[in-house]
Amino acid sequence: MPRPTSSWGCGRAQPPSPQEYPPVLEALRDHRRYAALEQVLDGLLSADTTDPEVVRRFGQAQIEQGHPAAALAILTAVAADPAARSQWVEARASIGRCHKELFLRTVDPVRRAAELRQAITTYLGSYLEEPDERHWLGINAVAVLAQAAREGIDVPDHPDPGEDGRRLAGDVLDAVSRRPARDTWALATAVEAMVAKGDTKGAERRLEKYIVKAKPNAFALNALLRQLTEIWELDVTTPPGSTLLPQLRSELLRKTGGQVSLDPHELRAERLEHLAGSEHLEKVLGFDRFQTLNWYVKGLERCRAVARIETENEDGIGTRFLVRGEDLAPDLPELVLMTNRHVIPEGLAIDEAVVCFHAAAADTSEAQRFRVVRQWWYRPSQSPELDTTILELDGLPSDVAPVPIATRVPNLQGESTPRA
Repeated sequence: MPRPTSSWGCGRAQPPSPQEYPPVLEALRDHRRYAALEQVLDGLLSADTTDPEVVRRFGQAQIEQGHPAAALAILTAVAADPAARSQWVEARASIGRCHKELFLRTVDPVRRAAELRQAITTYLGSYLEEPDERHWLGINAVAVLAQAAREGIDVPDHPDPGEDGRRLAGDVLDAVSRRPARDTWALATAVEAMVAKGDTKGAERRLEKYIVKAKPNAFALNALLRQLTEIWELDVTTPPGSTLLPQLRSELLRKTGGQVSLDPHELRAERLEHLAGSEHLEKVLGFDRFQTLNWYVKGLERCRAVARIETENEDGIGTRFLVRGEDLAPDLPELVLMTNRHVIPEGLAIDEAVVCFHAAAADTSEAQRFRVVRQWWYRPSQSPELDTTILELDGLPSDVAPVPIATRVPNLQGESTPRA
């Protein structure tokens, strides 16, 4: 990653003081701006900053950027530095996560087992030093113990890691009950503890309390979502994942910096077949009816032509969709994007807009991104104008059918009226 070579912005030649940078680092982390966070930390280190908090945060940023091995080396040095004593707990927690991430990434069974055992040792050792204060480390120990039980991995001093994890979950839950009602991490820990105990209803109640009372930011929500999917291996096909994951994802999308990637299997035909026999579905009485399979397939196809308008920092501003240019006017390009004028350029300048087609990619975590090269037409958002913009992109997603323009418009009586 390139290091800053000029100033810190606003004509400033010196890095911020130790009192100034913590709020900036917290804001970048909370909004999941990990690349920007890494750059700021790199700039601080470039300026010969020796603050152990900066070094520790740099290690954490490496984890979020997908480099757990590099992070492990950085954080191990922090945890061994007597001058960095104030950072030891956080550093050891992140070391535990490094081993957890390496376990998830490793294929070799011997190394996988070693990484998982090290994660258990790190989390549990730090938790037992102050169990009432370090509940969040305790629940991580519970999660990796449960993982060891599922995979049949032997763990020293834990002949039955699953049972030990459930017992520890009860202790953690007791510690959480003594915490302040709005403690974000304590409430998240309670959700996970209920999952560990197999109490689906309890987990649902705790999740609702977590969202309403703690009002967690994108970083906290994503941390819980990642733990439930990667370590507890929950999915949307069975409880408690079928109720917890959609709520978490929905709340995450509401937050600045929040984004959600769905596993392709969640949208496959097998998923629909599973739902068909689900006890959560109820008989519909009256005139409402279920939609046909063709209706759902067509809806998924239309989703591929819908894009999210984002800033360069991936903040969502609005949506737009691809249409055939000739359906609107003969001089337009073959495919154009239509959106609201209040989105572009009133909400976001054309040269700052990033157009992301999330559903067009085979993997929804890898969105196809484009830039606007021309605004062909617009009408302002002020009434009685049309609040519409038509744009041309510097490229187009592959194998995406444009959204067809309706030949009729609905009226308030529910009848179709031919378009003029």
